[in-house]
Amino acid sequence: MNKLFTILIFIAGFSCSAPKHPDATKLCNCWTRLKHEKLDSTSYSLADSCDNLYKNILDKIKDNEEEMAAFNVAYSALQENGCR
Repeated sequence: MNKLFTILIFIAGFSCSAPKHPDATKLCNCWTRLKHEKLDSTSYSLADSCDNLYKNILDKIKDNEEEMAAFNVAYSALQENGCR
């Protein structure tokens, strides 16, 4: 009985996890790094890098509606949890 309960909890944990997309994670990590930087010329350079990363991601997936939707859902979920 305990094994069954443990397995059900394990499965529920995976089914309730937030949507994931590697590019959304990269972008979120970039903005998170920027958030923790001191405001100086380096932080402006990092902000430009994050903006360029976002543009490059969109250019890469713009012709694939499924990929674009997956990215947007994952990035929105990350933002809700404190990204940017």
